[in-house]
Amino acid sequence: MHRQLKHRHVVRFHRHFADEKTYLVLEYCSRKSLAHILKARKRLAEPEVRFYLKQVLVGFQSLHRQGIIHRDLKLSNFFVTKNMQVKIGDLGLAMWAEQAGRKRG
Repeated sequence: MHRQLKHRHVVRFHRHFADEKTYLVLEYCSRKSLAHILKARKRLAEPEVRFYLKQVLVGFQSLHRQGIIHRDLKLSNFFVTKNMQVKIGDLGLAMWAEQAGRKRG
């Protein structure tokens, strides 16, 4: 699923490889996550929150238009690039919307 997603607010999938485990090569987000930023700063000003939230919402609109539900919303899954661009990541629990209606949980 992640391989076919290409959006400025979704962490880019480059490739994968496997030995006994499977490894994903993803876009590097040097400023870590919004959780790390909040922990370091203790609080964010309202204009900063609006700046980040707008990017998160644009990213989720793109996912939902493609029929994908993330299912693991938390600050540690919103990654930040060196240019302060927010990227939605950790799509390990994501699923196609048509599958979500048939599964429990």
